[in-house]
Amino acid sequence: MKKLMFMKKTLIVVLCLALLCGAAAGKNLGPDKSLKKIELTYQKQNANVKAKINPLTFAIPFCERLAYTTGIYKYISYGDLVKTGASIYSVLNSGAAATFKIKDYKAGKDLVFKFYYMSRVKDLMVFCTSNYLESTGEIVGEDKIGDTWAMAYYLIGDKLVNYSYITGNDKTPPTGSSIWLGNYYLQDADPKNDAMVEQLILDGIKTDKNPKLPAAYAILSQYYMMVNDLDKANAALKNVMKVKDDGKGITKDELYYVTSMEMDVIKECYKGQ
Repeated sequence: MKKLMFMKKTLIVVLCLALLCGAAAGKNLGPDKSLKKIELTYQKQNANVKAKINPLTFAIPFCERLAYTTGIYKYISYGDLVKTGASIYSVLNSGAAATFKIKDYKAGKDLVFKFYYMSRVKDLMVFCTSNYLESTGEIVGEDKIGDTWAMAYYLIGDKLVNYSYITGNDKTPPTGSSIWLGNYYLQDADPKNDAMVEQLILDGIKTDKNPKLPAAYAILSQYYMMVNDLDKANAALKNVMKVKDDGKGITKDELYYVTSMEMDVIKECYKGQ
């Protein structure tokens, strides 16, 4: 993946933040306070970039892929992750690039994530690259960023859409479960499919033979976040903890934690608009 040549840094913000509202009722899986120091910088990029990103479509990759899957949520407090996510969202919405650095993450090395725009023919893409080697957990030199962990999203309308939905392995909608179809439509590139998400999830909750109910309610909550109905989103999120955990894959405690973080990132994003 080609590296982006950043222009001179214009601002450095060191985030040493008090906790925001954490995941409720003892479901905060991360530390009470950040064990590592966060440094966020932004760089001027292409002045012609005009972006208005739906906050949910940023919160999903930031909270699920970056914060949770990489494991950094174990070292950075919930509140600091929320504030960092909202800050990066604001930077991207201004058309600039952002660098998110966790100081002294492992063996004296800084963990670095870089968010930036690139054009692909007629489409604008948002990339996040890192010096994190996913296969081993090793932190490599910044000169190798782009050869390790990465995320790539097309900006379609106001949605960040994972490249796999357009050019990768997820171009075909799933079959057999209205819950997973609703989840697919929530994140795909066709805005016409968004209107079907709510009913597909509700139907799946009622009719699937073995529905993954915690996941279904988390997806339903995400849909309401996307359309900025945060009261319904919160009600659906509470149901994640009320239904039985099937004991497979991600637990309902983890689902609740990550989805709560998405909601709080979104709230902060809307405050900044």
